[in-house]
Amino acid sequence: MSKKKHEDNPFETKQGAEEWVTMVESEQGTNRDKEIYPYLASWIAEIKPKFVADIGAGQGICSEHLGTDDLNYVGVEPSSYLVKRAKDLYLKQIGVL
Repeated sequence: MSKKKHEDNPFETKQGAEEWVTMVESEQGTNRDKEIYPYLASWIAEIKPKFVADIGAGQGICSEHLGTDDLNYVGVEPSSYLVKRAKDLYLKQIGVL
């Protein structure tokens, strides 16, 4: 069994990450928007967790759809490109950039 290398993460390269970003941002009106995000928001409204961990958070898009600001959200993402993009998007959103 061969050990995976850092290069095996397709989102670690700028090109791979940019392709993912383009795909995700052009998916408006798909099952993700119609079913997954509403289901998550409904679950959060019902269960009222104090903390949510998003493993493979990408650029953090899911966090926008959780339905509450009273939630401690932590996104875990191995791609340094996507982490930087998430930080840039968040800082623009709150008016820092």
